[in-house]
Amino acid sequence: MSEHPTPAPGSPQRRRRLQLKVREIVIFVFCCAAFFWAWRSFQDAQPTNSQLKALRSDKAEDRQVAAQALGYANPDSSESVIPALVAALEDQSPEVRLQAAQSLGFIVCAANKGGIGVERLANDALLRALKDPQPFVRAIALRSVAAISKTTPPTSAPPALLGVLTEDDSAKVRAEAAAALSNYPVNPERTIAALFKVCENDVPLVRDQANDTLAVFLPTEASVPLLISELKSRSRDTRYRAVEMLGRLGTVAESAVPALAKILTEPVDDEMKKSRLHDSLWDPAWVAARSLGYIAPRTKAADEAIQALTVAMQTANDARRDEMARVLGDFGPAASGTVPLLISILRSGKTKELPCLLGGAAYSLGILTPGTDAAHEAVVAMKEALEHEIAEHRPTLSLSIIDALAQFGTSAKDAIPVLQSINAVRHRSAHSKAIETIKAIETGRKPVLKTPVPPMVGDPIGRILFSTNPSPASQKGRALSQ
Repeated sequence: MSEHPTPAPGSPQRRRRLQLKVREIVIFVFCCAAFFWAWRSFQDAQPTNSQLKALRSDKAEDRQVAAQALGYANPDSSESVIPALVAALEDQSPEVRLQAAQSLGFIVCAANKGGIGVERLANDALLRALKDPQPFVRAIALRSVAAISKTTPPTSAPPALLGVLTEDDSAKVRAEAAAALSNYPVNPERTIAALFKVCENDVPLVRDQANDTLAVFLPTEASVPLLISELKSRSRDTRYRAVEMLGRLGTVAESAVPALAKILTEPVDDEMKKSRLHDSLWDPAWVAARSLGYIAPRTKAADEAIQALTVAMQTANDARRDEMARVLGDFGPAASGTVPLLISILRSGKTKELPCLLGGAAYSLGILTPGTDAAHEAVVAMKEALEHEIAEHRPTLSLSIIDALAQFGTSAKDAIPVLQSINAVRHRSAHSKAIETIKAIETGRKPVLKTPVPPMVGDPIGRILFSTNPSPASQKGRALSQ
């Protein structure tokens, strides 16, 4: 049998064979690439197989790594991941339990199906984990519970969570529980009562967190009796928060007016007065004045509130008196009898060093006196106060006085020369405001009068004063200080 002769180099047959081999290699590489892509796609679609297997490893380190990785698994695989992580909450290793608690929060939130199916299984398991012997596991479980609650319809606080708040032996865990409770707004009476109990008796870390939670909690009318009872607390912070929450309720808290009236005259905390914090952030009496302005106008308790504010102003310090004067304007014509007192406060400001303390009186006079027999006297008092501030070369001027003068229209034309004398360089913002006021006086068009913003109002850790304003005061364009 004869052998096929080997094609000579460079012959057409030799070139055809070489082309066929190159084509085969290209096809082979393409097939390998397609197979590799399909394999990677399969792995991406099922990333949890090896991790779920590692979660059953004999080595705690492997189980911990697997539990951590499962928190970032594809949300579509949650039906297989969540039961495995729930089982890992019973692991002998506290580090594995911690990672399982954290990953459950991640995977449930990513799946965005909280409250149904296996996601509810995760939430129930995390609530059981609140009895874990290790406090750091309980703390992480609380964070995951709080995160999951944000993906579910609003509910009332679980009893287990309230139990942790008052009974856990770790202050850090109790603080985490206080933070988590802000996510359960339904039927808040029991939650509010528990948080106030903590504010009264717990360590500073927990007290501060409970106070922060109460600051964003929306009370209900059913909470009014509890809040009134908390006004008798020996803790200044507790009284402050109860007063502030009553103010957020508005007119439905009308029954609290007598108790708030007593708060107006309580002694000033001398230690806090030395701090740089504005009174609005710590003084129950200051906040009681504002709360009365939210609750009492246009109610049967209006006269009682006006009388209490008038009496308290006689002995109040400058900051309290300024806020009480500001609040009187929110009562409208019902507070017209306080105009002489407000004018006397404005005139007494000639001896004061802080022009901002005239803002409340000017604001209320701008509401109560335009178009009345007292209008001329009020304008004269404001003009004299502004002249005094300019003559004293004060670094800031009372913007509230300038704003209030605009409410009098042409009746305040005598104040135009004083407004024109404001230096545009030294008092830039006051000069701009004065230009607007002059136009309002000349045209008779009254702008909306906004409440003066007290200095230093606002708190970096989130204690925002009055997150809502349900009272009639909002109808007067009162801008809340935040």
